[in-house]
Amino acid sequence: MSATGRSLDHAVHLLPLRGFLGVTYVYAAFQKLHDPAFLDPTGPGSFAAQAAAFKHTSPIGFALGPAHDHALLFGLLIAFGELAVGLGTLLGLWTRLAAAGGVLLALTFFLTVSWNTDPYYYGSDLGFAVAFLTLALAGPGRWSLDAWLASAPSTMWVGRELDSRRLLLKRIAATGITGGVALIGAAGVGKLGRSGRSGRVNPEPQAQPRSAGSTTAPAAPGLEIPLTSIPATGAARLTAPNGDPVFVARTADGGYRACSGICTHAGCPVGVDPAKSVLLCPCHGSSFDPKSGAVITGPATDPLPSFPVAVADGILRVQKT
Repeated sequence: MSATGRSLDHAVHLLPLRGFLGVTYVYAAFQKLHDPAFLDPTGPGSFAAQAAAFKHTSPIGFALGPAHDHALLFGLLIAFGELAVGLGTLLGLWTRLAAAGGVLLALTFFLTVSWNTDPYYYGSDLGFAVAFLTLALAGPGRWSLDAWLASAPSTMWVGRELDSRRLLLKRIAATGITGGVALIGAAGVGKLGRSGRSGRVNPEPQAQPRSAGSTTAPAAPGLEIPLTSIPATGAARLTAPNGDPVFVARTADGGYRACSGICTHAGCPVGVDPAKSVLLCPCHGSSFDPKSGAVITGPATDPLPSFPVAVADGILRVQKT
């Protein structure tokens, strides 16, 4: 009861939860669509690279094989699934259905991305699943499009069955309008991301792999790479036969070092950040020094494991079993 004796509107209590979940999932969807590397099967930190890494550690690894083989399709399904869940939650449209979709997505992320996070509460995905479950049980409340459409006066139709059909048509129309605006926004975000990448001017395109960033060498028996392909800063990326990334870098003393490309925090594949010449985990933001494998920023606490290397005839060979 309030100070005036009136009952508080419990629907108001759901607004912070809906706002946080909705904005977060819409932002996550646009972030994926803005990043061309996410849908690039050969890119570090892409959906394909993450699926390849997680299938060895996830309890649902059997399902990640097909997802890896059809990375573009599944990557788009996840991005637009997050967008639909986020908009439905934020606007209160098909609220319980959107919340159920959020539970499904969050549990999927928990069983893959966050499965190896220790302790478990460091990973946010299980918390998102519980939050969406709470919203699914509570329903939209009156501060939602669902409630507004249901309460709109009907002058042409009478009877419960006809009113239900009219409400369904209203929801479908609202979904179409919302979906159309969202697709336009997603297309604009995707175009912005592509133009941002293509608009960057590289004064020395041939020299870039040797000065900064990463180069990708095809997987080979024994993980071999020419020394000339290892950049002065950053690292060169190799792919082990099991699909795991391996990074090779020049050390401060003029030698060479090879390290695992699997983050020690939650098992995500890391990639090279060309701007900072560090190995960066796209899942939780951990970064590592490619020259030593040491942790630069957490939440990871353990360094990247290293592998023995041998140099002969201008070729570096990584000894990884």
